[in-house]
Amino acid sequence: HNDALTSLSLPKLVYAGTVFELNDNALLATVTVPKLITSDEITMIGNPKLTSPPLTGMIGSVKSLLLSQNGFTTLSGLEGIVRVRMLDITQHQLLTDLTGLSNVRGSLDGLNISSNPVLTTLSGLGGIRRLEQPANISSISNNAKLSSTAALSGLSAVDGTLYVADNPALATVSFPALATAKVILVEETTGAPTPVVTTIDLPNLTNVTSNLQVHNCKALTALQAPKLATVTGVIEVQGDTALTTLSFPALTSGGLRLANDGALATLSV
Repeated sequence: HNDALTSLSLPKLVYAGTVFELNDNALLATVTVPKLITSDEITMIGNPKLTSPPLTGMIGSVKSLLLSQNGFTTLSGLEGIVRVRMLDITQHQLLTDLTGLSNVRGSLDGLNISSNPVLTTLSGLGGIRRLEQPANISSISNNAKLSSTAALSGLSAVDGTLYVADNPALATVSFPALATAKVILVEETTGAPTPVVTTIDLPNLTNVTSNLQVHNCKALTALQAPKLATVTGVIEVQGDTALTTLSFPALTSGGLRLANDGALATLSV
C-alpha cells in the first residue's frame, strides 16, 4: 500500500517466493519486472492506474492468480502461465476479454469471474478441462456485458459447484463439453436486472453427482440436457415462469422438484 508510488522497477527479480503482491497503490502506473519467472501466488488488487499485468517473463505454474480492482484493459503479459490452481478475476471496470490466459491448460481448483462490467467474452479460458475441488464454488456472475459462456469449450468436469448468475447480457448459458458435475446452479436473483436467460444448453452432460438447479430464470424457454442419464440428488426447476416444456429423454435415475413454474405444460422423462 503506497498512495504516492507511481512507478516500480525490479529489473533483477527472478523469484518472488511464496507471494508476489501489488495491492492498493492508487497512482502506480508503471511496473517493470522483466526477469520474474515464478511465484507461488500472484495477487494484484486495487491498482487503478495499472493497465496490464507486468508479468511478461512469467513461465510455468502458479497456485493462485488473484486480480481485482485494477485498471487492466487487457491481460496481455500472462501468456507464459500454463497452469493455475485458483483463478480469480473480479471488479475490473475496463477489462473486455481474458485472452492473456489462452495458454492456461488442464485442471483448476476453481475460478471466479465476477463483477467485470465490460467483459464480453470468456475467450482465453478454452484450455480449462476440469474444476476439481469439491468444496469450491466456481462463479461466473454479475458481468454486465458478458454475452456467452461457450468459450469454456474444453470444460468437461466440475467436481464442485458451477454457479452462473446475474449476467444481464447472457441469453444462452452453454457449456458444450461438460459431461459431469457435482452441482450446476443457474439463477437470476431477486433484484437483478430484467431476466434474460432464454436457453440453458448442456448437450453432453451425462451425470450430476448432486443437484442441477435452475432458479428464477423468468425468460427461460429451453433447458436442454439430452444425454443426462443420472442425477444423484435432484433436478430443481423453480420460478422459471416462461418454461412450457421440460424433457430429459436419457434420464434413468434422479429426483425432480418443480416449484412456481406456472407455464409448464409438458414434462417428459
